Amino acid sequence: MMNLRTQFHPGSRFAEFGEGDGGALGGGDHYDSPMERSRFKVLLTEDRDHAIEHWTHQLPRLLGPQGVEAIVAKTGREAIDITSRTDIHAAVIDLATPQDAMNRAYTSSGVPGGIWLLEVLSRLPQNLPIVIVNSRTYTPRQIHRFLHDALRLGAFSVINQPVELEKLLTVIQRILQRQYDGQWPGVSGERN
Repeated sequence: MMNLRTQFHPGSRFAEFGEGDGGALGGGDHYDSPMERSRFKVLLTEDRDHAIEHWTHQLPRLLGPQGVEAIVAKTGREAIDITSRTDIHAAVIDLATPQDAMNRAYTSSGVPGGIWLLEVLSRLPQNLPIVIVNSRTYTPRQIHRFLHDALRLGAFSVINQPVELEKLLTVIQRILQRQYDGQWPGVSGERN
């Protein structure tokens, strides 16, 4: 496993990931724009609009120069729409993501929007690796139940809030290693 090291300062456009081996999440190739050549597309959901310092804003700026395109969805339905028209390689879902534009945090059966979205995405044929971001808005008992449900539904990993970018980058690195044999999916042509 390569040494994962981040240096990120709010406002800077670049982060150093390792010793420049050019591999997945290593140094090496940098692109002027992620749209120019996206090697990896990650779907991010958030529970509401956040400040520029929030991880959903920092992660795209951090990984963009590496050729990673981060697409942010504000609702579960928007996330489903994005996955239906874009090849997504991984998803990071906030447990408290609203299901729809009405900002309903729960389905009619009492399931959080993030768990509902995980269940829908887990049924897709592409076997999308999904990371759940634990929300601080629930009681410990609810969190235990929801995280149990997330793991039962096949979540790749669970990250607690506040999200530490270093931990999230480590999880993305594990996704690349386990799901894509340590290679950028867009480079091998296997799953674009």
